[in-house]
Amino acid sequence: MNSTEKDIYRNYMNIQFERIEKFDFKNIDGLVIRLKEEIKLTYMPSYKKYMPRDKNIQILDLGSGFGRFAYFCNKLSYKNYTGVDLSVEGIEICKKLFPYYQFIEDDFNDYLGKSGRYFDVIFLAHVLEHIKKEQISDFLEKIRTKLTDGGIVIISTPNAAAYFGAAAGRYIDFTHEISFTPESLEEILRVKSFKIIESSNIKVAVPVYKEILHKLTRIIFELFLITLGYKKEKIYTPAFFTVAKK
Repeated sequence: MNSTEKDIYRNYMNIQFERIEKFDFKNIDGLVIRLKEEIKLTYMPSYKKYMPRDKNIQILDLGSGFGRFAYFCNKLSYKNYTGVDLSVEGIEICKKLFPYYQFIEDDFNDYLGKSGRYFDVIFLAHVLEHIKKEQISDFLEKIRTKLTDGGIVIISTPNAAAYFGAAAGRYIDFTHEISFTPESLEEILRVKSFKIIESSNIKVAVPVYKEILHKLTRIIFELFLITLGYKKEKIYTPAFFTVAKK
């Protein structure tokens, strides 16, 4: 990682997050409200069913950011969570919000290489697209070695096959190195001997009437695509996630 990239990551909250998210992360009270809403809206419907029942499992969050997955884990009463991030500001925010969890300012590769710990769940939200293509295989191998037998990795990343916003998801961030489709992510995970559990659209909790309207709109749109000779995508949201087991 060069010096420019390190500078961006260490100041990621005010260089990138505040601009993209349109939110003042110094507003801790407002951030708590936002986290509560976001976790209820997307994290619960997307990830909850994959989490082990044992609340004493070891969880590693690579790219803890401003605490989305930490809030999610706390909401589900998990006791042993570790977040790793290069953002000094992000780590400071998370330590304020979750003093009972462990947060470490470090490079992901360095942490995985020197840590003697093993984890039952490793979570990466919008991390893998920041890794250089030639380093992804080794990075995933390090993740695999840090998982317990039967442990899972959950990877969320921009969707290069999304109906809308695929190019923006790839190029919105200077530090993005690569983009994935569900097929390409599953491909490299299988190469590293992971067993794919599922790839899925990011799910959103909405009222029933909105869900029905969404389905009807999608059916009409996909009929339009098929008429024009395009492929109908099973996974079409701007970001998607894949769950895989060691």
